[in-house]
Amino acid sequence: MAILVFIGGTSTDGTVLANWVIEGSATAPTSIATTDTLKFNGDSTQACTLSQGTIGCVVIDTTMNHRVTFTATTLNTDAIFFGHNSE
Repeated sequence: MAILVFIGGTSTDGTVLANWVIEGSATAPTSIATTDTLKFNGDSTQACTLSQGTIGCVVIDTTMNHRVTFTATTLNTDAIFFGHNSE
């Protein structure tokens, strides 16, 4: 279980690993697990479209200035935090 931060490095596609970094590093993850926490904050350079249907947790900080779109018909997650500021 990792905390992945969306930076939007190459596109808005939430399935592209190069669009994410492991929190506290500049390293892209090797995969996105269904137990990972996906974090959106001011580090993002663009919006994100998530097609994943199962996510451990979603955190959208108050510093996120772009849209996060969920496209899965059903979203299974442990928790979603909106307006959370963890910075």
